Amino acid sequence: MGAVDLALLSAVFLIFSVGLFELFIGKLEVPLDNVLAVESLADLKNKLGQVIVMILVVKFFEKALAFKPQEALDFLLFAGGVALLSAALWLARAKE
Repeated sequence: MGAVDLALLSAVFLIFSVGLFELFIGKLEVPLDNVLAVESLADLKNKLGQVIVMILVVKFFEKALAFKPQEALDFLLFAGGVALLSAALWLARAKE
């Protein structure tokens, strides 16, 4: 697992733990309050979803580096994957 994967995974754990703490125990006095602030369960799901989409983006491009196309259909499928990935990123940002 690469450094970027581990950093994103640690961000998921941090957001999840701080979000659950703020939802069920109490507010944290953190200087990064606007980034880690969680008001509802839907807000927590939204923040976690964005980071998970970024993990999937990193994994996709790791696989893309090892991509060896054999025929024209391979290029078409790869372009479709990139289009779906950009649509997922756009949808993740549209929910904010």
